[in-house]
Formats: sequence, structure tokens, C-alpha cells
Amino acid sequence: MSKRGSNEGSIYQRSDGRWCAVVNLGWLNGKRKRKSYYGATRKDVQEQLAKVLSDIQKGLPIISDKQTVGQYLGYWLEEVVKRETRPMTYSSYEYLSRVHIIPALGTVALAKLSTQQIRQFLNEKQDSGLSSRTVQYLHAVLRKALNVALRDQMVIRNVAALVEPPRVTAKEVQPLSPDEARRFLQEIDGDRLQALYVTSISLGLRQSEALALQWRDIDLESGKLRIRYQLQRFKPQASDLDKHARSAMEVHLVEPKTKKSRRTIDMPQVTLLALAAHRMQQSKDRMLAGTKWAPPLVHCEGNLQEADFVFTTPIGTPLYGCNLTRRFQKRLQDAGIEHHRFHDLRHTAATLLAVQGVHPKTIQAVLGWDQASMMDRYTHFVDEMRQEAAKQMDAILKPVAVSVAVKHPVRQPS
Repeated sequence: MSKRGSNEGSIYQRSDGRWCAVVNLGWLNGKRKRKSYYGATRKDVQEQLAKVLSDIQKGLPIISDKQTVGQYLGYWLEEVVKRETRPMTYSSYEYLSRVHIIPALGTVALAKLSTQQIRQFLNEKQDSGLSSRTVQYLHAVLRKALNVALRDQMVIRNVAALVEPPRVTAKEVQPLSPDEARRFLQEIDGDRLQALYVTSISLGLRQSEALALQWRDIDLESGKLRIRYQLQRFKPQASDLDKHARSAMEVHLVEPKTKKSRRTIDMPQVTLLALAAHRMQQSKDRMLAGTKWAPPLVHCEGNLQEADFVFTTPIGTPLYGCNLTRRFQKRLQDAGIEHHRFHDLRHTAATLLAVQGVHPKTIQAVLGWDQASMMDRYTHFVDEMRQEAAKQMDAILKPVAVSVAVKHPVRQPS
């Protein structure tokens, strides 16, 4: 009998009673490569062998059942995510994998992960009280990881892509009303960060965009402001870095959220005046700080460079977003305004522009939205404000209008 060739299988019974099917895959790096399949009966392994031989004939990869989901996620995070995404993205994916995905699915063989297991995992997470948005993120992490596994021929299909993620209802925006915006601006008059609040509420900047602004991004003469980066903080995991290196690596200037987020904005006069006053105040801060003034070293586009931030602490270091948010909410409280997120200043800018009749495409350009349809989230606020404007106009003009109507009654059509 002639010897079996590559991609042919053999079946035999082991001494322990189990059946084994072996596929000869040829030679790789000077070593013969084989794959074995086991079962309780000859029929079990015969079916497995037939499927494998059919896949080989179709050109499909032979998938290993030894690597687990947990092992693969560890590889994917370190070799793909960390190298190809922003630090904050890696940190988020690592957290979701370590805290949620790996404890539930980590021991499952990657090649045997099924749609039923993923659907059950997502349902259990939603039933446990996690928000739909967080569960949607978990689904996205699995889908992205399995996409890479599919390209690397570690799996034959992306089972996560076959499972529908939970629906997420868009949160209702909560902008400040025009009256609240005016009261807030009056309350912060003279505040050390007045220009930061004014810039955010007048231009609709994201907090990370405002904190990333450097003076090179602002031209007070032409009245233009450029959004080039977002500021993110990311603590390195290496334990052998000295204190200075840890501090230097903590701050990153990263690409904006979307392509349209990188934009140039024409500033209104109120913003120009606030920034000009802020620049003078910062010069005084620098003089008072003397040698304590410490412009930070930040990571930007692969380089470590000194930053000249517009909004800083009294010694030139970048502001922490959480501290800024707490300070903002305290200012709201002082102005007698209910609780708002800092991001609601961005919503306020969009609403105020819409109330003034600014075209949605223009609002899209100012705020850096991908789609002008984002304005749909603000429709009911804009309608309410327009109705209120009509009432206020009535309050002013009603006596005159009534007098005119009495003198010149409207003729009914005959």
C-alpha cells in the first residue's frame, strides 16, 4: 500500500479506547505538521476528519482549538490595540476585557466560541445592571478582536458580528437655556478660568479639545482658532520609570475624535476678548511662579515635546478634566443653575446657534460633527426657545398690535 500524501487523514483507536483522526499537513520549517482530532467513537472522528479535509479542499484555514479567548485577547491588546490606537482607547479596551469579557468567556476555546455564548454573555451583562451603552462597547471589543482573528485565520468566521448588539437610546441633551447661559457668564466674571468657560460655551468645544489648545493654535489678530488635538492622560505601566518620566508620559495630544473634528473656527468677539485678557493674566502667572513655572512635556505624534497650553494651573501644568468639571459644577451652583455636565456647554453652543437661525451645516462645521443630522437631537429645545421668543415679542408688541387691529380690522373674504 502506498503512503498517504499531504492533506490525507488516518483513523485509529488509541489504547485508552478513544478514537483519533490524524491529518498530515505536510512540512513546515523542516518539521512535519499534523493535526489530531479525538472522539468517543469512530463515527465522531470520521465526521471531524471529513469536515477538515473538505475545508482544506476549499482553501479554508485549519483552526487550532488550543488557544482560548482570554489568551487571544491578551495578544490582541498588546500586539494590535496598543500599537494602532490611542492610549485611552487601549486603556478602555483593556479594562473591558479584564473586568468583563475574560472572566466570562476567557476559558472558551477561541475556535469554538459561538454566537449563542456571546448573546448569552451580553444578555447577562445587561441583566446585571450595566448600561446598554457599556454592553454595546463590550460587543464592539469582541467584534474588533475577532475581526483581527479572522484576518489571521485563527477563526473561520466572526461570530460576534453575527450577534445584534443591544439598542442604545440616545441620551436627551441638556443645554443651558439662553438665560442660564447669561447668568453663568455673569457668575464667572473674574474667574481665573473665565476664558476657558467662554471659549467652550461660545465655540462648543469638547473638554479634551479645550484643554489641548496651545497658543500656537490661536490667532488673536485674525480671530481664528484651530482644533488640532485632544488631551488625554495615560499612566505608563512600566514600573522602572523614574518620577519625571512617568509625569512626562502621562499627557498625550492625540488625533481629534473624527476627521471633521480637526477644524478652524472664526471666534466671536466675546471669545477674542476673553482669550486676550487670559493671555495677559497667564503672563502675570508666569512671572509670579518664576522658576516654579513648569510647561509640561507631552507625547504628540510620536515625539516628546514641550507644550504651551492656553489653559493651565498657576504653574503652567495642564488641567485635570475631573477637577475642571467639579469647579464648573460649583460655579453653576453659585449661579443658581441645576447640575450639568461640562459637555453640556457644547450642547448649549449648538442650541444657541440654532435659535439664532444658523444653518445646520454651519453648526456642523463649528462643532466638528460628522453629520448635520446631529442637530435633530436639539429640535425640541430649539422649538421651545422659539415659542418663548414669540411670547416675549407678544408681551412687547401686543398693545400696539391690538391698536392697529382695531383701527384696521382684517376683512373677511366674501
